[in-house]
Amino acid sequence: MKKKTNPLQKARIFRIVFACVWIVLITLPFVFVSKRSSAIGRVILKTQFGPSVMGALSGSVIALAVLLLMTLAFGRVYCSFLCPLGIWQDVAGRIAGIFKNRKQRRTHYTRPLNWLRYVILGLVIGFLVFGISYPFAFLDPYSIYGRFASQLFGNAAKGIGNLLSGIFPYSIGIRHFANFQVWSFVVAVFLFCLVTLMSSFGGRIYCNSICPVGSLLSIISPVSMFRLEIDESKCKHCMLCQMNCKSHCIDSKISKIDYSRCVVCFDCADSCTSDAFAFKFTWGSKKRKVPTDGKLVSGGEKPADPAFRKTLIALGTGIASAAAVSVIAKATGGKSKPAFGENEIADGSLPAGIVPPGGKSILHIKNNCTACQACISACPNEIIKPAVGQYGIEGFMMPIISYDHGFCDYDCHSCSTVCPSGAIERTTLDEKRKIQIGEVRFNAKNCLVIKEGIDCGNCSRHCPTGTIKLVTLTNGRLFPHITRESLDTCIGCGACEYVCPADPKGMTVIPKSVQTVASKIN
Repeated sequence: MKKKTNPLQKARIFRIVFACVWIVLITLPFVFVSKRSSAIGRVILKTQFGPSVMGALSGSVIALAVLLLMTLAFGRVYCSFLCPLGIWQDVAGRIAGIFKNRKQRRTHYTRPLNWLRYVILGLVIGFLVFGISYPFAFLDPYSIYGRFASQLFGNAAKGIGNLLSGIFPYSIGIRHFANFQVWSFVVAVFLFCLVTLMSSFGGRIYCNSICPVGSLLSIISPVSMFRLEIDESKCKHCMLCQMNCKSHCIDSKISKIDYSRCVVCFDCADSCTSDAFAFKFTWGSKKRKVPTDGKLVSGGEKPADPAFRKTLIALGTGIASAAAVSVIAKATGGKSKPAFGENEIADGSLPAGIVPPGGKSILHIKNNCTACQACISACPNEIIKPAVGQYGIEGFMMPIISYDHGFCDYDCHSCSTVCPSGAIERTTLDEKRKIQIGEVRFNAKNCLVIKEGIDCGNCSRHCPTGTIKLVTLTNGRLFPHITRESLDTCIGCGACEYVCPADPKGMTVIPKSVQTVASKIN
């Protein structure tokens, strides 16, 4: 057994311990959610790259700037230390390794699929430039992990908790708020299987060939201030580092690392028997040999086919493609801005659901949401669901409210406390109580007081703002009454719609064009 003396081997141990703790902290909010977010949880959300990009688009650039500066300083440490999907890929790869023989566990150097990753990045950037966030939201690693953490891990914990509660009724002190949704579950299973299989057989292939975050960081990391380097005077070309590189980015034959794919996991340093690896300050190095298409090119020479040129071509292709799609869509779809406002979908109709409080409008949700499912997991009444077609194809899996099985609790603002991207703006409980997400509509002919001649009054008793009053009819029965003035206090919480026993409903809530603040609250 080799003697561990290289400090990078200790750095690897630290990375593993830190990553294990980190992924637990990120996963817990999807499994055990309370109505109050913790300060630690809010800090963790700020460290995620995808939400920070969406936050930057809405005006908050600090988190994104910090992550980019961190990459410029230390390379792609985000991918190994902070990205939950990256950590999950390491876990899946390690578990898969248990079932492989020694030969199958060995990896080898492969050339980067620059044409694929930079075309995808270009498409994503192009769509963002033209106001379409969904391609990025669907591929964002935090959001992908959030989807299967919510639907797989969260519902598994809920099932176990329910089972234990049945056996030991007083043993479970934490309430499970996991929210099972069919389409979310289907998408989560697909993404879970896809990413897990890719990492089991290809290491970090998702990070280095598909993930737009990984592709963006791959442009910065080759010029980072500190990088792993191989001391050629010590390297024995034994290929141990190459056989243990999860990113397939080390070419042991020429003792070089492809820094655009290196995720700074330190596995190579741990496997090296000659202590040839060091994490060095590299700015100001005059000469450095880098592999280009299998050939060695010195730092002062111009390569025949530079990777930078390929990167620009791929990025340009992607952005041009996105621009073409946008132009064609506008030319063929050709609809002017809907008359009702920002809550209309592409065909000018209202969605079959309401934007969560703090979401402002469908347009705001589409421009900022990463569809990570955090708000869906956090909602204790399980009224926030993933949109399927209500927002159009570009709003697939983004949050929408349905009052079929509950209503928006007047004393809850959980969704706003867990949103990492600002799609649902953070509000205090008092602020949330005044946000008008919808407006009640009363269909008197469906009311049981008129329809069947019975007393009810459920809508008025459950209205938290006093919008719905009861008046006495000539027959002495109490009948719901809503005035234009009282509608100014309606926040669209859906309590009246949910408790209305009539079928079809006498009380229904329609979306607001853009969420406003109630002018009068009793």
